[in-house]
Amino acid sequence: MTTEKFSFAPVPNTWTWGDWPPDVYPFNGTSGKRLIHKNEMALLKAGALTRVGHKMIVMGPGYMRWMALQAVRVNSEYEVPANRPQHAPKRFGGGLLRGRAGPSVTATAKEIAEATRPVAPGGATAKRRGAR
Repeated sequence: MTTEKFSFAPVPNTWTWGDWPPDVYPFNGTSGKRLIHKNEMALLKAGALTRVGHKMIVMGPGYMRWMALQAVRVNSEYEVPANRPQHAPKRFGGGLLRGRAGPSVTATAKEIAEATRPVAPGGATAKRRGAR
């Protein structure tokens, strides 16, 4: 049985959105403030928030516990349909749509430029509109 070791910065014990750690999701204070306001009750239940005077303090261990509960809702095996191999010609300019073979997935920049060159109805390279 192998164990993987991940290298990451330890989470601070406490912080406010004014000094949000740059390596903790959502990575800045403005987004952190929105996240706190939107999920305030859930964060309070998880022990991730406390108030000291007018300041809302985020508790590191409670926040990590709440984040772990949210991770269950994320589908980690989602595949973006546009990235499937059958859609490769569309990503590289749609050469097949113009009657020419499109570039392969491992095409060079020159091949992609050739395959995506505009073609006039007569077969010659089309001029830009307005060019004389």
